[in-house]
Amino acid sequence: MNDDIVFRLEEISLKRNGKVLLSGIGWEVRKGQNWAVTGPNGSGKSLLMHYIQGKIPGSGGNILFGDNEIRHGISSVSFEMHQQIMVNEKRLSYSRDF
Repeated sequence: MNDDIVFRLEEISLKRNGKVLLSGIGWEVRKGQNWAVTGPNGSGKSLLMHYIQGKIPGSGGNILFGDNEIRHGISSVSFEMHQQIMVNEKRLSYSRDF
């Protein structure tokens, strides 16, 4: 895999109790990129992030990591937590090299 790739999702599908929750998801994140996953409540954002973090199994497709340890460095922040951080911090700055 290309050294610039942090992770790649290929045709990911997630099912629970026979119901398709996510289907055909493809996504590639490269070093130096910053992404935000947005959408309405119930659209599958947390489900997708939990899959990427290895907290839940997938039902189909592949996930490839440029570095096997990177999964432990991927996290998500709830809207409520984001709002609280922004209230308490004048300037929020965080970066991490992958």
